[in-house]
Amino acid sequence: MTFHARLPESRNWTRLDGVDLLRALGIFFVLMNHVNMRLLGAKVPYTKGLPPQPVGTLVWSGQYGVQIFFAVSGFLITATTLRRWHTPSGVKIADFYKLRFARIAPLLFANLVEERQLEKSMRASDNELSS
Repeated sequence: MTFHARLPESRNWTRLDGVDLLRALGIFFVLMNHVNMRLLGAKVPYTKGLPPQPVGTLVWSGQYGVQIFFAVSGFLITATTLRRWHTPSGVKIADFYKLRFARIAPLLFANLVEERQLEKSMRASDNELSS
């Protein structure tokens, strides 16, 4: 089945209302989950005296945050792709993946370099402590 619908040309696609809010909620839920795990691991009674329902909703919604973030990312990738090629049948798969790689690769390589440097510094400090 081929889908040939076209996007409206008059729509301003620079910013969509609500997308930033959803992204922020997703990030907030993931961060709260990580903070909660750290504080529980350190045995900090930060929830003492608070009602369990709001605490549970705020600190155990990390998986929902990840799902929200992936849904928003998928939406934005699809919207950008349709803006560029106008129809799903007009999408050039090789060009699509080249653009995705060009967007992701610089941060991936920077992250790998940073992790390698961190590993080297940690090994050096371990060697100093053991000698």
